[in-house]
Amino acid sequence: MVVGIHPFELYKLFVEIRTHFSTEKFIYGINKVGVKYDNFYNTKNYIHFEKMSNKISKVDAEKLFVSNFIKNPKVSIHEMEGSMAKKIKTDWIYRLQNIDYMFESEIRKVIKHMKYKKSIDLYNDLSDIKIYDSKDNHVDDVSDLLFNKTNKQDEELLFNYLLRIVTPETLVILNDIYKIKHGLDFLYIGFEKSVEPKGSVLASYKYSSFINTVEGIFSNKKYPNINSFLKNC
Repeated sequence: MVVGIHPFELYKLFVEIRTHFSTEKFIYGINKVGVKYDNFYNTKNYIHFEKMSNKISKVDAEKLFVSNFIKNPKVSIHEMEGSMAKKIKTDWIYRLQNIDYMFESEIRKVIKHMKYKKSIDLYNDLSDIKIYDSKDNHVDDVSDLLFNKTNKQDEELLFNYLLRIVTPETLVILNDIYKIKHGLDFLYIGFEKSVEPKGSVLASYKYSSFINTVEGIFSNKKYPNINSFLKNC
């Protein structure tokens, strides 16, 4: 039996998770949105929250909202009611359950695509200065490397390739690894540089608070592939 949630509480949950993924400073679970009960029934979408509230628990609603906002930061509440939103949630749960395998598989794909010989080359190519630049084939700022064309892949920016080809979980884990090992927060740099698509870059950056890498994944024997990369990168 599904224990429902009050429509107003469902509305607040939706707004808080949406605000988390769409703004830099707001943190879901810490900050609160200033929505008022008296104004709830004046919103044009209140009927959608009423319909959904009897069919979903708070825990499942959180999963539905998080999985769909990381997929599309502009998704609306009426889209959350459809079968596609439920499939996105199912796929998201599967990715979390198989996060170690997914990480290894996707990193291997990136390494193969970029023609690296070993995993450490992925970071090395982000941290040395041998990249393509239209003026002098040289850059001075290490953080610029992610957003310039590499010698090996002139057609597409390396950062945009990562954003397009890997899952949000792999992107967050890779970013957290580089933050810990090398002090390189490339997701935040991408956000600061307004790399397109801006909404997806920000959502990926904010998604890190939902992936407990330091306490839940790093140094955990359940995730040997991730920790092998962490050790050798």
